[in-house]
Amino acid sequence: MKSFLLLFALVVFQILNAQEIRIEPPNWWTNMQHDTVQILLYSSDIGQAEFSTKSNNIKILQQHSAENSNYKFLDIAISRNAIAGDNPISYTTSNGAIRSINFPLMERSENSAQRQGFDNSDAVYLIVPDRFVNANPQNDNIPEMVEKANRDNPEGRHGGDIAGIQQSLDYIANLGFTAIWPTPMLENNRKSVSYHGYGITDFYRIDPRFGSNLEFKNLVATARKHDIKIIQDFVLNHCGDDHWWMQDLPFADWINTWPQYTQTNHKKSVAIDPYVSDIDRETYLRGWFVPSMPDLNQQNPYLAKYLIQNAIWWIEYSGINGIRVDTYSYSDPEFMAQWNKAILREYPNFSVVGEEWTMSKTIIARYQKDAQNPDDYNSNLTHLMDFPLLDKTIKALNEPNTWQSSWSQVYESLAHDYLYASPEKQMIFLDNHDETRIYRALNHNFENWKLAMTLISTMRGFPQMLYGTEILMTHPDLGHHAQIRTEFPGGWQGDTQDAFTGKNLSAESKEAQKFLRKLLQFRKNTSTLHNGKLLHYAPENNDCYVYFRYDDNRRIMVVLNKAEESAQLDMHRFTQGLQGAKSGYDIISEKNLNWAQNLTIPAKSSMLIVLD
Repeated sequence: MKSFLLLFALVVFQILNAQEIRIEPPNWWTNMQHDTVQILLYSSDIGQAEFSTKSNNIKILQQHSAENSNYKFLDIAISRNAIAGDNPISYTTSNGAIRSINFPLMERSENSAQRQGFDNSDAVYLIVPDRFVNANPQNDNIPEMVEKANRDNPEGRHGGDIAGIQQSLDYIANLGFTAIWPTPMLENNRKSVSYHGYGITDFYRIDPRFGSNLEFKNLVATARKHDIKIIQDFVLNHCGDDHWWMQDLPFADWINTWPQYTQTNHKKSVAIDPYVSDIDRETYLRGWFVPSMPDLNQQNPYLAKYLIQNAIWWIEYSGINGIRVDTYSYSDPEFMAQWNKAILREYPNFSVVGEEWTMSKTIIARYQKDAQNPDDYNSNLTHLMDFPLLDKTIKALNEPNTWQSSWSQVYESLAHDYLYASPEKQMIFLDNHDETRIYRALNHNFENWKLAMTLISTMRGFPQMLYGTEILMTHPDLGHHAQIRTEFPGGWQGDTQDAFTGKNLSAESKEAQKFLRKLLQFRKNTSTLHNGKLLHYAPENNDCYVYFRYDDNRRIMVVLNKAEESAQLDMHRFTQGLQGAKSGYDIISEKNLNWAQNLTIPAKSSMLIVLD
């Protein structure tokens, strides 16, 4: 009896003092379409262990040993009748010790599968969290995080956080925005330039300098009460070189490796080039983005499952309504099709927008769901970012008028919308965290900024604007990322300017706030601008661009006059768009308008006319 008790005590001691094991994903949910989960386990020599469970909720289908004995992969089937709770999994180590881990199942939130993604009714506010608002200085420096806060360093961490976004929700909603896209907030435990979030070192953890996983989840819930959706920024192509697995990879091909360092060639045309060489395509897809960001090999089936499950985990855990995918086309195309398909299978109304940074509509169009590609490739991606419209709008506003009108560049770009499977499902924008801020790109021309804001608020698709656009934030350098991503005034205690209160803002900045608020609040409450059809007229030599948004209930006429003098529009030309209307209300000037034959448009101005 005594020996039995000693043996029992030893076993209990071994279980309670089991070596810490990394488990990813850390849990799953009941009643999921994705009901077979592959668990990654990482611990010293865990690959030699044998696992078993007596739980009625889960079943171990298969156990996979990696090339590296410190990894084990378990395929777990979750019963359709599973209930929420703990699920112990026992294993025997190579020295015969019996230990246990737990794989919890959680109950899904009500109607989780039917959550609505972002759509054309939304206007998106893009935030670089580290540079927006520092509401919790206590998390600026975390002992375990290598890089410390240094506001004097343009590429250092400045302290903005999740709490700062949460306390700003009223301000953002009041402007008329209905969605927020923060750049990645997952852990970036890197020595330098970690603020932007694109060098992830833990795919399951919010960086503690921003907050915690729970704080992010609470942000999503609180934003929803403000009728604001949260779009999470995902990086699938690469990780940071300080990621925990980089010192001890599970498989040699977990990342794309070459005999010597090879950077991507950035040749985006390889996707559509009928004459492309294997090496050019291989270098584009498998070459590294930069030396500090190892290129992930999604052709490895274990990594592919890992990334798919990670996305579903964050959607289910946090309650987000959408995803933005960074460097979309640099990832393996077949993997991306599987990734998107898995998300839509679990969440049929969800939305994902991909960054395909090119001015070629032909290339962009390839990556949209149900595109008519010669090779029948279907990415299953719902939305794309409209870089060509950004390019043509800025050129149109900056270049002098020609005999055909510089607006013709925008007209011609939109005329090629036939290339898109769903042209209305484009995120339209005039700057972002990588592009020159729009006010700087327009050479600080306030009148042209107003024209740009009118266009982006009324065009087909849905608008995204970078934080600070509403107060004319600018920078001296046309291409330096750290200068684009400067601190939002009023986000730090002691700031001399405050965008939230208007303190010490210039008269133009205050006017810009008011102007954009008027546009976006009108857009938010006007379904015609969400889903109405687009009819536009080729610009003539008066440098005016005219288009209509219309549906069965309302018709809206948009007029953009870039010229230094007023213009007379012959309204007979717009008979198709007017449909007999001879009067309307201009939202911008707040005036009733009437016309018999001509309409006068003041110089350097826009009109947003709701037709009677």
